[in-house]
This record gives sequence, C-alpha cells and structure tokens, in this order.
Amino acid sequence: AAEAAERTALADDAVLVRRAPGALITERAVRALIAAAHSAPAAPVWLAPDGSIASAGLLTHEGAPYRALASHPREDAQALGEVLPVTALDAPVQASRAAAGGAPRTLLAEAVLGPAPSGVPRLSHRAGDTPDAAAPSPRGLRADGWSGGAAPSPRYTRSPERFVLPDGSEVPRLRWAIKTAAPAGPRGESWGETHFARALAGALERHGQYVAVDARPALDRASSGLDDVVLALRGPHPLPAPSSAHTILWIISHPDEITSAEAAGYDHVYAASTSWAATATQRFGLPVLPLLQCTDAQRFAPSGLPRSADLVFVGTARGIARPSVVEPLRAGRPVRVYGPDWRGYIPGSAIAGTHVDNDALPALYESAGAVLNDHWPAMRREGFVSNRLFDVVAAGGRAISDDVDGIADLFGAAVRTYDQIPELLALTSAPLDAKFCSDAELAEISRRIRAEHSFDARARTLLDDVLTRG
Repeated sequence: AAEAAERTALADDAVLVRRAPGALITERAVRALIAAAHSAPAAPVWLAPDGSIASAGLLTHEGAPYRALASHPREDAQALGEVLPVTALDAPVQASRAAAGGAPRTLLAEAVLGPAPSGVPRLSHRAGDTPDAAAPSPRGLRADGWSGGAAPSPRYTRSPERFVLPDGSEVPRLRWAIKTAAPAGPRGESWGETHFARALAGALERHGQYVAVDARPALDRASSGLDDVVLALRGPHPLPAPSSAHTILWIISHPDEITSAEAAGYDHVYAASTSWAATATQRFGLPVLPLLQCTDAQRFAPSGLPRSADLVFVGTARGIARPSVVEPLRAGRPVRVYGPDWRGYIPGSAIAGTHVDNDALPALYESAGAVLNDHWPAMRREGFVSNRLFDVVAAGGRAISDDVDGIADLFGAAVRTYDQIPELLALTSAPLDAKFCSDAELAEISRRIRAEHSFDARARTLLDDVLTRG
C-alpha cells in the first residue's frame, strides 16, 4: 500500500509536456516550461512562421476569447515582464502537472515557432466563468477600444512618452521596427543581419526607444501601423518601404543592386560607404548620407588575453577557394578557419570549427595573431568596409584585409591591407608583431573605434536625424 501511495504521489507531481507536430522549441524553453508547470499550467509565446506573435495566450472580452498580442512583434510580449496570466493556454507546446492546478500563464521570455493558428479561438469551459482581464498594453501602446469580427481584437493607439538621455536632453519614445532580409526562426540565427539588427536595437533602446526586429517574412505584419519609424537594413534583398511610418534605408551591402526607385521610397537614405554615398547622391538626385558599419562596444572590448601566433579566419567558403585563406595555407602559414563549407578547399587540419558562437568572437579576435578578412568584389569596389574589421579592432585584435578605400583612415596600423597575393603572403609571414603598431597604439585605436563607431553612436545619429530632419 505504501509503494502504491508513493507511485501515486510521483504521478501527481509529474509534468506533462504536449507538443503539436511542426512546433520548434529550444531545450532551454522546455526546461523553463517544466519548472513553471510545477506550480501552474504554462506555455511559451506562440510565434507564427513569419516570427511575429500568433498568440500570447487566450484572454476574453465580454466573455469572447481572443489571442493576446496577435500579429505584434515578439518584443511587445517580452516588455510585459516574465509571465502573463491568461484565461487559457494557446500554443503548440504546453506543460502542466498531472494533478493540474493553478491559473494558466504564458512565459513571456520563451517562445515556440509553429504553424499559424486556423480559425477563431475557443475556450474549453463556459465563457461566463471567466472574468475579462484588461488587454495588455506594451511599449508605448494603449488599448482604447475593440474591433469586432469573428473574435474581438483590442484596438491600440500610441501613448506619447518622453525619455531623458544621459546628456540631459529629452527625446520622445518612438516605436521602431528594424527590417532585415533574414528568414524567421532558427535559420535566421546564422545571418549576420540578424545580430547586426539586434545590436542596433539594443543601442536604440538605450536611447529610450522601443525597438522590434522583423525578419523578412514579417515585413508587412498586421501591427505595422503602430510603428513610428521603420529602418530597413538593405542586404541581399530589397525591402519595400511602408507608407504608414517614417522610413529609413541603411544600405550595408550589395550596393550594385540599389536603384534610384528603391532609394526614393524612403524618407532618409544612408550607406555604409562615404564614396558610394557621394556618388549615389549625384546619380539618384536625392541625399544619401554616409553611415559606416560599426561594432557592439558592449561586447567587443579588450579583456587582456594573450595573443597567439595563429592567423584566424571566420566565415563561409562562399563556394570558392577564397585567396585570403587558401594562399596563406599553401605558403605554410598557421591559419585556423572557423566556418562551414570549407572541406575540399583547404586541408581538414586547418578547419578549427564549422561555427563560432557570437559570444565567443571577442575573445577569438583578441587572442589571434591576426584575423584574415576580405570583401565581396562590389563591396570592395564601392568602399563598403566590412563590419568584421570594426569588431576585431574594437576587441583589441589585429587584422589583415584586402584593401578598401577608407580602411587606413579608420584603423591605422591595426589593420594591414594588400592588393596582390605576394603582399598578402608578406603580411602573413612571421613575426606578425613587426607588421602592426605597438600594443599601446592598438589600445588607443581600439578605444577610438569603440567610442566613434559603436552601435550607440549610430543610434544617436539615426535618432537625431529622425527628430531634426523629420
């Protein structure tokens, strides 16, 4: 009898996790759900295939259920805190104890990517049993009414706010949407634009702004009308400008694909090349201002790591035998390569890994003898300096790169450049220390890059231009 009672107690305390077909969720999120479900049923925020919110749980209005924050960016849910009490869970992954109890809640820091919901939401119990809760109002929004239809929907408007910057100046808190060409979900995590956008979002938020990052499928999410400013990071694909917000185009790559019609669709246009911006201004007949690439000074900073004699390269093979990597290896230089698709181009012994976590890059750059870098032909031709060079030097590292107009002025002797392969081989020969400036000079260059070319500096430029040029 005692053994049976123990089995029953264990069964009552067990947590059941239900996962619908096609739902993608991280191990961390599942663990968080299990921990939370010991006290009450829990679910993560449900993200639709485009990366916007499908549901943050079911709430009710006049007894009728609706999906909280549907079509909003995920950042709106995260801004509400750790949990959102809901009338009922609404996600393709849910967790609860076998002996269910407690009020259901959505864990706002966790998410599951799944197929979009079909049909109107329904409750498993009588609507009259559930009191209505106020519609969540995140990040400068105010629910001031309801829209009808098959299911009720809160009608949001902007609620003006002000923010005092560290220098004492006061600015309005605007809602920004940074648009990227990256895919939604796990595939987008390997895109540099995704991390660039998040770093810029963090900098804008430190300037009092509300910022969301949208993957390419969410360019036209249904809640876009609530955005005050839309900033498109122009990479490999054009990103059509919306008509409902102040619009900014920041051209960070693929300058050869930009047309005057695309640029004319935006209120402000920036380019990560001083020379190309001047040329484009003449060619397009509209202002194109230079706004160079930059670094996340919150992450990339020297930490005093010892420097090795190894050359390091981070990036893909691009389907070619990239001379910046292949030629030093052929000459017997000690090169460690991190990135996919290199097999068949270089010896397997040179491949140190197929991936480097973003959090590991600062230490890798600082501790390398030098970081090898090159540019796409169009970027090199048009003076678009790689953001990797900003990261390397900000972290206290040194780099060897193909020559691009502006590198010498930006980085001095922290980055050495070449035009031809013999120059590359000379720069990569030992001793590397003889090719670069002193440690004291490098420290000063690194400090200047972090101060003048950080995401925070770029955020202040963007914010000032929006507020002054309107």
